Parts: sequence; structure tokens; C-alpha cells
Amino acid sequence: MRLQLSAGACRRLLRLGCAALFALSASAAGAVEPQVALATTNAAYVLRADGSLWSLSQSGGAQVAADVKQLAWIEEYNTAHALKSDGTVHALSRWGDGLESSVGGGYQAISGDIGLKTDGTLWNLSSGAQIGSEGGFARIWGFGNTNFASKADGSLWAWGISELGNFGDGTVSSTASTTPKRVGTAYADIANHGSSFYGLGNDGSLWAWGDNAYRQLGTGRSNACNPANAMIICEATATQIGSGFAQVAAGTNFAMGVKADGSLWNWGYNDGGQLGTNNNHWAGQPQKIGDGYAAVAAGYAQSFALKTDGTLWAWGDNRGGDLGADDAQNAHWQSYYVPFQIGSGFARLWGGVLAKFAMRDDGSVWTWGSALFREYKPTQHLAAGLSSGAQTRADCLFDWAEQRYGAFLSPAGAVSATAGDYRYRYYSGSRAYLAAKGSDYRLYYLAAGGTPADLGDVGDWLTQAGCP
Repeated sequence: MRLQLSAGACRRLLRLGCAALFALSASAAGAVEPQVALATTNAAYVLRADGSLWSLSQSGGAQVAADVKQLAWIEEYNTAHALKSDGTVHALSRWGDGLESSVGGGYQAISGDIGLKTDGTLWNLSSGAQIGSEGGFARIWGFGNTNFASKADGSLWAWGISELGNFGDGTVSSTASTTPKRVGTAYADIANHGSSFYGLGNDGSLWAWGDNAYRQLGTGRSNACNPANAMIICEATATQIGSGFAQVAAGTNFAMGVKADGSLWNWGYNDGGQLGTNNNHWAGQPQKIGDGYAAVAAGYAQSFALKTDGTLWAWGDNRGGDLGADDAQNAHWQSYYVPFQIGSGFARLWGGVLAKFAMRDDGSVWTWGSALFREYKPTQHLAAGLSSGAQTRADCLFDWAEQRYGAFLSPAGAVSATAGDYRYRYYSGSRAYLAAKGSDYRLYYLAAGGTPADLGDVGDWLTQAGCP
């Protein structure tokens, strides 16, 4: 596979004088998807693509673990877990100390307080108990009171509370289900807040069910769904509310989504201007807000979005400075009814009621909001660059490559250096460079006078080199 370097990447290489890059994979299995988790308002964690786990504090970030594969957390319950590459699951310390003792092994995925083992069975991470006797599951969504799992055959299963039609299968029950029951067809992804749920189909169709008291489901209806109480408004059966969607995010009584064409849509409650419609009128159905968007995240009454050009946007209730508008002194309680830019150069976005995070291409992490670190604009809490673990693996690979390919990398024993997101070595004899780039983990080589050559993923190279 051929990887074309972006213009920005090439400029960074030239500034380093770096003609060749060996972008290091975290392990033989390759990089992981960067993630964040909030254990409490005192402890936030970031999982980098190299598998290193970092704890964020008011003063910055510190690495607390390595070889982590996935994070899972439920904001409302102050619970967070980490899945390591060896299949063990660990609770995350509520004080930012990192991994606590293992709660079990044999897991392939975690979500919320639910774990999926390699044999396809479901387990509660806090209690260590198996959930039902059913097996064969392939995907999980752990939301706390109501949870979902899907099988390879395309079926969707649910358990927990369904008093507001939480399962989406047409049933309303005041009795919690302790074992999974089949409720319909599986989704590519599910978003949730409270008892409102949004399912994204593989074909881009968007479905909604559950609590609809504030028209947050976007169905355009206001149905009483509990025979015992006509004031309870919900949709007990999953209802399609749109098509062509690529992502959906659920806020407190409102939701937002991005379509594959980059258009942004919001609907539901709008007391703080969180719908971005330049007013505070509720919207019972999805309304288009703008174009050119790539990702969205929702808070209590705040909306955040990332555009395709890397700019970061916010709107809604700025109570406590949660929007990142940097106006804590002058407009502390102001609402913003249309999107406005709060940053640039970002590649990923995460949000919730208590914490907001964004990551740049270089791996640096920025946070804002009143609950976590009391920051009124996006503030860097984790610097760019490779983790110490990735640097060690890079040096191991460099040492091995020098011995194996001495004609191209001479003289051996060059000293490693770090600049920005790169770990690299320059070989004066062959006038060539090796380097590890922290954000994409690809391999490159360039001799003097040549152009960067992409050597592909380095998982099998690390295995050959015997690097840990």
C-alpha cells in the first residue's frame, strides 16, 4: 500500500532535515483508536494511538500504563475501565493513578460497565457476573440502566430498564430485564442520553426510540406510551428519522448528527440555543444547520462540532464557560445561538456533560469546560510527541535496522532525537534518516536526493526485530 504524505507532513520533515521516516507501530497488531475517559471530575485519561495511557491533571499529562487497547466509561456513574492487549480489564483509578488490579481476563471489547469476552459471552465488569447464558455476541453498547449487544447474524439484543420504550421493540415495562432479549435488527452504532436512544444503520439510516418528552427523538410526534400515565411521552418502537447519516451524538434532551455529505443537523430541546438555529425554539424534527462538518459532540446544553478543515466550533449555553468561548469574565452566562469558532488544527473530538476533549494530528490533547479543570477556552493538557514506550520501541527497531541494513543506515550507533511528533536518527555516512511519527505509525525511508518511500505498517517488522 502506498501512503502519500500530506503537504504539512512534508514541510515538517524538511524542517527536521528528515528525508526518511520509520513511523513506529505500537505493537505487532498496529495502532489503536485514540480515546478518552473520565473517571471522576478529578481524573481524566487519554489513550494514544500507540497504546500508551495518560492521566490528565491541572498541570499536564503523565503516562500511567502501556499496551492498552480500549477505554470505556459512563459519565453519570463515575466508572471507567481499560482493556489491555492481553485481554485483561482494569478499573481506572478515580484519582488519576492509572490502572487498578484486574477485574478479569479473556475480553475482546468493553463498553460502559459491560465486557464482551472472546467466546462471545457478556459480563458485568463491576460485579464480575455473567449476563445471561446467551453467547455469540460480536458488539456491545453499555449505557448503564439499558444496554445493547448485537450478533454476527445481524440481530440486536437488549437488557435492563425499558419503562420508556428503551428497547425500541414496542414494549414498555416497569420490570427490568436481567437477561438479554432479542429486540430487532443490529445497528452500526448507538448513541444515548438518559432514556433516549439513536441507532445508526449500516446504510446511513437514523432511528430513534425511548423518552421523547422534549421532542428529542426527532420523530415529529408527541405520543403517550404508558397506559398508566398519559403524561409520559415516548416512542416505544424504533422510528426512522433520517437517512445518509455518518455520526450521531446525544445531549441532554437534544441530539445532533452529521451526514456523509458533511451537512450538520440538530433537533430537540433548545433552551440554551444548543440547536444552533439562532433562536431558542424547540425542533421536533432534524433541522439542517450548516455544511462542511466532520464530527459532533454534545453536552448538557452545549453543542460542539469539528469541520473538515480542522476548525473547532461551539454553540449553546455558556454557563460556567463550558463552550470554550474564553469569556468567563465578561459574558459568563451568555448563550450563543449560532456556531462560532473556538479553535483550529484538530482531528478528533469528544464531549459530554462534564468534560470536553479535542485531539490534534500531532497527538496533543486539549480540554475545556468548568467541571474538569475549569478552563474557559481549549487548553493543551497533553503535549505532542511519542510516548516514552513508543520511543523505546522506536530505538529498538532502529538498532535492529542498523545491523540488518547497514549499507543503507551507516554508521551504526546514531543517536536518537525527538522533535515534535517524531523520533528519528540521522546517518551521516549514507545521508539517510529513520524516524517514528507518533500520530500515524507508518514506515518511510529516503536516501539523499530521493523522496520519502512508504514501507507500510511495521507490525511484522517489530516481530522480526524482536522488539517488545
